[in-house]
Amino acid sequence: MTIAPPDTDDDELTLTLLVERARRRLVEAPELVEYVRIRRQPGGAVRDGQPGAPSRTPPAPLHIGALDDADQIYVDLVGHVRRWARDLSVSTLKVALRSGEWTTDGVLLGFRSTTTPPGAARLVRDLTDWLLLHLDRIAAHAGGPAFLDEVAVAIEAVYSRFPLEARPDRPHWRRPCEVCGEFAVTADWAPDAEIRDVTVWCESCSHVLVSTTKDGTVNTAEGATADQRAAARKLTRIVRQIAVGTSVPRVEGVPA
Repeated sequence: MTIAPPDTDDDELTLTLLVERARRRLVEAPELVEYVRIRRQPGGAVRDGQPGAPSRTPPAPLHIGALDDADQIYVDLVGHVRRWARDLSVSTLKVALRSGEWTTDGVLLGFRSTTTPPGAARLVRDLTDWLLLHLDRIAAHAGGPAFLDEVAVAIEAVYSRFPLEARPDRPHWRRPCEVCGEFAVTADWAPDAEIRDVTVWCESCSHVLVSTTKDGTVNTAEGATADQRAAARKLTRIVRQIAVGTSVPRVEGVPA
C-alpha cells in the first residue's frame, strides 16, 4: 500500500485516521503479545485466568526457527524504533533494544526463551510507548503514512488468528448512546477495511451513529451529510478522542 503525505482535505482525513488506527493498535500490542505468549505455554491460562485444555501433542519450544506471532511483533517494533530514531534523530537511550535473542551476526530472532509473558508485554510496551510518544512527528514524515498502515495491519493480522478474547476492550466515548443511554459508543475498522471505512457505533445496542464508505463519504443515521468536509473533520475528532475517553463536538445528524 503506497500512501503519499496529505496535500488536500481528503488526504488529511486519511492521515488522521491512519494515525488513530495505529495509535489504537500500538496501545493494544503489549496485551496481545502477553496473550499469545501465554497460549504458547503448556497449560497456559487464557484471559479469564482459567487453565487451557491439555494437549496430547508436546508443546513446541518458544523459539523454533521460524518466528511466531509474538516474536514477529517484537522484531517489527524493534525495527520501527531503530528506523524512526535514525530518521527523526531521536535518542533511544532508555529503550531496551537489545533485550531479545540475537544471532551472532546481529539478526534479532525474537524474545529470549526465558522471557515470561508479562516480561514480553513489558518489552513491547517499552517500544510502543516510544513510538506513541513520537507518533505525530512520524506521521508528518514522508514515510510516516506507510508506516502507520503497516504497523496497524501487522497487529490486526495477529488478532485475526486468535479468538476474540485476545482483543482488549475497546475504548468508549464519554457520551451516552442516543438510543440506549449506555456509555458504550466506540469506533473501529472492520478486518481488511479501507482506512476511511470506519464506524462509530454502540456496543450495547449496536446503534450506528456514524459510518463512512471507503471513499470517505460520511453517513449518519439520517444518511450522507451535506457538509462532508465539516463532518469528516468532526468524525476524526470523535475517533481520536474515543481513544482517550473524552467527548467532542457533535457531528451533523448526531445529537449532542
